Amino acid sequence: MTRLNGKSALTPNPAPATEAGEITCARTHDADTLRQFYLNNIIWEPMQCDGAVQADELDYEALVGDGLGDALIFVTSSYAGEIAGLFMFDRINPHCYEIHSALLPEFWGKGIASNLGLEACRWMVEHTGCKKIITSVPDYNDPAYKMAMSAGMMLEGCNRKSFMKGGVLHDQAIFGFTKEELLCQ
Repeated sequence: MTRLNGKSALTPNPAPATEAGEITCARTHDADTLRQFYLNNIIWEPMQCDGAVQADELDYEALVGDGLGDALIFVTSSYAGEIAGLFMFDRINPHCYEIHSALLPEFWGKGIASNLGLEACRWMVEHTGCKKIITSVPDYNDPAYKMAMSAGMMLEGCNRKSFMKGGVLHDQAIFGFTKEELLCQ
């Protein structure tokens, strides 16, 4: 059995079922949407490592502007017509993106987080040249670890002592799936 920091990573767990049409996704170029997520400290604080830029220091207009092309793509996932998640796809190369997830707290614990992320990933592979999506999960972030597993991502490795939080270096689990693996779900 594959384990990372005491957590099983042998077989991904399937995402819970949702009714067709409940989740929709779209790319956003709206700086206020980013602010809604990133200026919420409950969302921002767990995502940030020591020494990183603070949410109130970001230039949101530049992040969603055309100047970055497809280097950063922001996709919203809506549940029953209400924006629930914001997913940033950071281009590693023309075919591989790293996903960063942010869910509004009112949607936590509803069993839909992985589906919101899956639909954002599907949007990416259907609307861009993306063929592979990865994510890096610090070892202390159990909800993100569970979300990656339930979305069907496979454990691909460990980036040791690579994320500093509270003055402590943490390992990061690297999860990923290919376009084909994603679309087979």
